[in-house]
Amino acid sequence: MKIHPGVVGAALGLASILAAAAATPAAAQEWDGFYFGGHALYGMAHREGCTSWDWTVVPDDCWDGYGPYDILTDYHGAGGGAQAGVNWQNGNTVWGLEVALSAVDIAASDPNVDQWGGTNGIKGLATATARVGLAQDGWMIYAEGGLGAAAFHYGPNSASCEYDSVLTGVVGGVGVEGHLTDNITGFVEVNGFHFMPSMAECPYPAAYPASYSETQTNAVVVRVGANIHTN
Repeated sequence: MKIHPGVVGAALGLASILAAAAATPAAAQEWDGFYFGGHALYGMAHREGCTSWDWTVVPDDCWDGYGPYDILTDYHGAGGGAQAGVNWQNGNTVWGLEVALSAVDIAASDPNVDQWGGTNGIKGLATATARVGLAQDGWMIYAEGGLGAAAFHYGPNSASCEYDSVLTGVVGGVGVEGHLTDNITGFVEVNGFHFMPSMAECPYPAAYPASYSETQTNAVVVRVGANIHTN
């Protein structure tokens, strides 16, 4: 299984932040407590795998059934959503937990996969992450990692194939956040998603056998937003 570069980047960012925290003078306790806010985002994704069709056979390594063909699709699009979390500050080091939900349209027409005229894409994202940051002079750089999920929609195409699936996996990233006022901050962050392989079945009318797809998806998302802190 391939590991998305964003996950590796988050691990490296975490190590650098912890090393820097040990050598930086203590900062004011300005990040403690709960926060909530909103964000806009832009995302890019890549999906690859295969489809075969047979009345009963599910693809195994893309070659069960007859007529398998490759899925190689790139996606892009924008969206927005909300996030909420809590921070604990100890000197310059800030630990935190955050959940975020986004409505998105990271989509593409798919001629390689769908010769029947359908479209597909990611319609929603959800993350639950832990993070650690280095705070100084009203600013914080941080790395985060945790669990990610995406709502994926396909179709309908001209053969009436349509389905929804939920992709699950891991997410990791880095960001910077700064105080705009005493209790409002703005942030920019980049996250990489690595979703687990998923399978989907599309039953067709009686003239066609069912098709089976096995795919794996990665994504990179840039988020820009603001938080209101309740401390």
